[in-house]
Amino acid sequence: MKPGAAAVALACACACAGADEADFDAMGGVVADAGADGASEASWAIVAGELDRVPLSVWGSAPDDVWFVGGGFDLAPALALRFRGGAWEEIETGVEETLWWVWGCAADDVWMVGAGGTILHWREGAGVTRYESPFDTTYFGVWGAACDDVWAVGGNASGGDNDAIAHFDGEAWTRREDVPGPFGVPYFKVWGSAADDVFAVGQSGLVAHFDGKTWTQQESGTRALLFTVHGSGPDDVYAVGGLVGPPAVLHFDGEAWSAITNEWIACGPVANGVHVDPGGDTRVVGMSGLRWRLADGAWRDECAREPPLADLHAVWGDGAGGAFAVGGNYMTECGSACMGVIEHYGVSHPDAP
Repeated sequence: MKPGAAAVALACACACAGADEADFDAMGGVVADAGADGASEASWAIVAGELDRVPLSVWGSAPDDVWFVGGGFDLAPALALRFRGGAWEEIETGVEETLWWVWGCAADDVWMVGAGGTILHWREGAGVTRYESPFDTTYFGVWGAACDDVWAVGGNASGGDNDAIAHFDGEAWTRREDVPGPFGVPYFKVWGSAADDVFAVGQSGLVAHFDGKTWTQQESGTRALLFTVHGSGPDDVYAVGGLVGPPAVLHFDGEAWSAITNEWIACGPVANGVHVDPGGDTRVVGMSGLRWRLADGAWRDECAREPPLADLHAVWGDGAGGAFAVGGNYMTECGSACMGVIEHYGVSHPDAP
């Protein structure tokens, strides 16, 4: 066995094998058993484990006002759920296409994007409006600096209409022609700290940055697929991904991107989603129940705890210590039947939808 292999093997064995939750420092060593001080009773629990469609994205304006979107690929229509005030409501979208991401500029102003160039806008009292799209490809991500300054990104990993970056100015969606390259690859997610500090990530380690005037490429240091980008400010941005080899967990400090290279990350599954609270509490989710959390300067591996190891696609933290994660059998596009999962982290958990 090579030097260090035993440490990697131990970290892998602890990661998702049903062991007690443990904290890891920046180099991957055990810090402390979670809950040793008895200060927290929070845990992960399955809110819904057998949805007939797969939720792929979650976003909320408050802990008790949260949106979930997804779909059944070719087996069922779009999914749009809203959890508000302790009750669940399914939002009628009128579309068959699977929705890949949701974001709102306010509690009463929400955007949903997805397959086939689908761009939907929900407003309280007005319902859902479908906008004309400048691309026919799948939009995988949406985010805005304001209600009249919204970005959507996408592409087709199998070829076709790629390098898709579209912008909404309050009136209409238009195609951006100033994209880096073009490289002929899809963008998967978009996020920014301000109107002049926007990041888009995609295939082959692609990171693009918008400075308020134009898009330019940034060096990421990886060729891995980057699925999600999120942060708490211009000098605290994370991008995650993987697919072939170990997962990619990158951090941008305002100057450059660098990889987080803990030994326990080296043996983890693919990381699909990341969310950073304003205070810096960072959550990462992925395949086989991957749930990592950075809090108080230490990374915590939460995938060893219940519930079972669902393939998770996205996560959203509510800023008050709670979180939702969503996923299911999306990697097979549901196969013969969809199985969607909503998980919740907190002291108490919502009832099932």
